[in-house]
Amino acid sequence: EAPEKLDLTVVDLTIAAGSSIDVSDQGLLPSGTGHYYGGSHGGYGGSRSGGTPNEPHGDIYEPTDFGSGGIYDGNHYDSTAKTRGGGALKLEVTNELVLDGDILSNGQSHLGTHSGGGSGGSVWLDVNVLRGNGSIAADGGHGGSSYGGGGSGGRVAVYYHNADGFDLGNITSLGGAGSNATAGAAGTIYFKNNSTQEDELQVSNSGVGLNTGETVISGVISAPLNVVSGKVKFVDQTELVSNIAITDSYIIQEGTTTVSGDYDFTGSTLSQKGDLILSNNNIVVDGWEWILSGVHSWNRIDILNQGTMRHPLEAPEKLDLTVVDLTIAA
Repeated sequence: EAPEKLDLTVVDLTIAAGSSIDVSDQGLLPSGTGHYYGGSHGGYGGSRSGGTPNEPHGDIYEPTDFGSGGIYDGNHYDSTAKTRGGGALKLEVTNELVLDGDILSNGQSHLGTHSGGGSGGSVWLDVNVLRGNGSIAADGGHGGSSYGGGGSGGRVAVYYHNADGFDLGNITSLGGAGSNATAGAAGTIYFKNNSTQEDELQVSNSGVGLNTGETVISGVISAPLNVVSGKVKFVDQTELVSNIAITDSYIIQEGTTTVSGDYDFTGSTLSQKGDLILSNNNIVVDGWEWILSGVHSWNRIDILNQGTMRHPLEAPEKLDLTVVDLTIAA
């Protein structure tokens, strides 16, 4: 049965504790190749040798895609071997949403010991007032107990005029856990206060770890970017217009990445494989790890507070570095 999206407009909506709007497991079946992989959406699903998840997809700002399913084996296409991704919900509340329950679009977890989880779906929420003690989730499903990659997180976008009575930290798009396979990547969460026009793009896989698929980001990102415990890959032409904060994360940089605002790396690793353009061509490696190879020129580099620079261990390449001013602190 082909899934259908839910597009709901209501003046006032109350979801009591223990109640929900739930479109979990209502998305797509798998479309990757091989076996044991989790579905992709906001990032790559988890996998192991022999499995290639489908490509990440969907829109950060106006998410409407279904999540994608995971699979047991490329030769097993019966309904018991495949999981579904999360569904697609667009919800407009013109006055007040009182959310003490849950709004869910999670991917389906494994249907046996050897299957991948489905990816989280889409939640697009546009409200006037948001309050309550509930939660919103587009999390990936877990892989099987023996083998199976986790599904990636989905995509969530929340637009509001007043959310003072709601904890935005209760919104998640986590990757599902993997078993003898990688976990799913985090999905994306976009917030925008329509009253102040302040916004933020968040990628968080807190509690999942970094042995995961990758959340892929490209194009022009105008909102401040906040990555927490995520594995993120910048590809092609990426322009980060506002400030970025990277905490306990692993960042892979390919193509050309331009950072126009301030950057704050904490407890993280940057693996640079392409061109990185920063203001004044200066970089401060303050307590984090910078992995790079090839030929690079910088105006100034400061390596402080036990920060480190090295070239990659796997398939090692030489590092040819030219810099005007270099500081390596004790």
